[in-house]
Amino acid sequence: MYLMRAAYFILVAVVLSLAGCGDKSAETGKAAVPAGIMKIKFSDAAFPEYLTVTGVTEAKSWGRRAEGDKVVMQFGSVLPSKFVLTLSAKAVDLNMPVSVKVGEQVQTIKLESTKMKPIKLTFSPTTPTDRIEIEVPQTVIKGKVQRMTIALVGFELEAVK
Repeated sequence: MYLMRAAYFILVAVVLSLAGCGDKSAETGKAAVPAGIMKIKFSDAAFPEYLTVTGVTEAKSWGRRAEGDKVVMQFGSVLPSKFVLTLSAKAVDLNMPVSVKVGEQVQTIKLESTKMKPIKLTFSPTTPTDRIEIEVPQTVIKGKVQRMTIALVGFELEAVK
């Protein structure tokens, strides 16, 4: 009886240790972020397995609109320790500075309102992170709170050595 219990616990330990192996991230259950240049189009009906995006509308032929106070891109594994993020987005109505946050690092960008212009940002997070956040600014106009409309077309993420 004792040997059967011991064998059972060993089997459970082996199964649990193997659960984190393979192409899925043990922490999130999502697929790991692929190596090389990652290209995402917001016009795609669905995002890749390794990416969950919140704070956006349904896909349109041109991309998606930011919805709410921030867009969160949650990846299936930790982002590279240094990378270049090329964001293709446009201001639709109001045009205010937009914050892009990776870990504790925040960079402010100004989006074009007349044409789409890719913006390159280099990030070197001091602590490992698996998410990128885009803050959607708001202002008060004639006593009403108005949130800036951001049209998101796509992004590329490339690790830098």
